[in-house]
Amino acid sequence: SSSDGVTVFPENPTDYDALAAKIQAAVDELTATGINKIIVLAHMQQLTIERDELAPRLRDVDIIVAGGSHTLLSDATDHLRLGDTSGGLYPILKTNGDGNAIAIVNTDATYKYVGRLVVDFDANGILIPSSIDPNISGAYATDDQGVEAVGGTPDPEVVEITNTLDEVISTQDSNIFGNTKVFLRGDRAFVRTEETNLGNLTADANLVYAKTVDATTVFSFKNGGGIRSNIGVISAANGGIDPNDFELLPPAANPAVGKEEGEVSQLDITNSLRFNNGLTLFTVTADQLLETIEDAVAATAPGVTPGQFPQIGRLKFSFDATRPANDRVLSLVVLDDQDQVIDVVAQNGELVGDPSRTFRGVTISYVADGAPFSSFLSANPALFNRIDFWGEPDSNGDGVLDAEEDLNKNGVRDAALPEAFEGFANFASFGSEQDALAEYLHQFFPTAANAFNQADTDPTLDERIQNLAFREDTVIPE
Repeated sequence: SSSDGVTVFPENPTDYDALAAKIQAAVDELTATGINKIIVLAHMQQLTIERDELAPRLRDVDIIVAGGSHTLLSDATDHLRLGDTSGGLYPILKTNGDGNAIAIVNTDATYKYVGRLVVDFDANGILIPSSIDPNISGAYATDDQGVEAVGGTPDPEVVEITNTLDEVISTQDSNIFGNTKVFLRGDRAFVRTEETNLGNLTADANLVYAKTVDATTVFSFKNGGGIRSNIGVISAANGGIDPNDFELLPPAANPAVGKEEGEVSQLDITNSLRFNNGLTLFTVTADQLLETIEDAVAATAPGVTPGQFPQIGRLKFSFDATRPANDRVLSLVVLDDQDQVIDVVAQNGELVGDPSRTFRGVTISYVADGAPFSSFLSANPALFNRIDFWGEPDSNGDGVLDAEEDLNKNGVRDAALPEAFEGFANFASFGSEQDALAEYLHQFFPTAANAFNQADTDPTLDERIQNLAFREDTVIPE
């Protein structure tokens, strides 16, 4: 598709001075008209950017509504949903570029909470921190307890809308593709920082799917940021009310639609993989594969959840996040379908063997479009050999192959790949990550008798992605 001249600014995503200057210009336009109370809506993905980088740089800004990090800010009076923990005080109070108070607010995603901030300002439009009452301001949970606490009468129009949505949801939840005995971990705090069982499952699904059209494909790579939610239930244990007293359970039964506990439905799949990217085949050299993994863990640090963090299939690696970015991977191997090492790519932080030897992989189109894959494609399009399951559609219908549409830079508009097998699922397009997971579940884990049963593990036990802050390196067999 064409960007119509839209570009990213600043080019360096960590040039916070340039970012703040761009925002400040818009703020200055408002203050020039006499406005003295200004709220900035941000979506920086990491709360540390709004809190530590923008807040102290911006002048005449009173409040920043942060976004994208899903950080649950709350105060001591707030009721939290079961299984949730606070990520900091609501609001965060800092000092802006003028030396005045600035409030930063953020709540969790998917309408689990409604944030409320009630503040007073002085005659000059300066925020008064002492006016914030934690009994009024804070995060309001949207569960039954939270709704009961605020009282009120349901709005008939809202009820009509939710009833219509419920019909769609029920239809999707009745469409079953597989079964799991365990909770499938897909929430942001985990898929962007460590290996998870859902990350493994969807990466493996993509690889099996890719092999139906290209048997030479040996590994799967995707970003954790593309996984948007768990598949399963967080439930209070033994009737407890402590938010830290909970169980992680497989998907709940839905008797109204005939769904049994543990069954994985269309709704579960579409909710977790809601971006539904197309799959893309590509080839990288050994040194490029190492560069890919280095890039994937380059932003890993305490307190952040970088979307580039990987979830992988038929690869295994170890890394040390205390080392400089792009020099963190200690061991990297490629595995066969029996999880046996077939190629050692890196050992003791060094590339092993011929750097030009190649490996065929599968990823999602979003990842293929970005760094470092875009540079690999530019360097040698023929070697990279990008093939998109969905082909290269004429997005603007002008009959001309625009540069942005020529994804593999071969000068030809490539057609979508023909369906390689007669699938069971039909709710998502052939070649999509949702279709891959649905078909994989149906093929390998169709019923309770042979359900998926690999519980998620903490980093001390993770095997595919070994974080050396938590465990020793066992990637390469002795």
